[in-house]
Amino acid sequence: DIQHVVEEFYKVKHSDLVGSNRSRNIVYPRQIAIYLCRQLLDLPYNDIGKKFNRDHSTAMHSVASVEEMLKDNRGVQEEIEALQKIISEYSE
Repeated sequence: DIQHVVEEFYKVKHSDLVGSNRSRNIVYPRQIAIYLCRQLLDLPYNDIGKKFNRDHSTAMHSVASVEEMLKDNRGVQEEIEALQKIISEYSE
């Protein structure tokens, strides 16, 4: 559900989100999705990595990157809040 909501929100294809594309417009939504998986599902990094065809260290890096962005970027904070709201409504 999280992947689906993030794909719709950022207008990216599922194949891009879990694929090897490293362009900025794909990496950012992927990092957000990984961060949300960690926050909302509390899954181990290894399991999250598998869902995105990534290694656990990539999942850890994504979470750390988003946490850094959240410190001083209000836009990122608002996006995360909006996504969390959509996801909570989606899963009801």
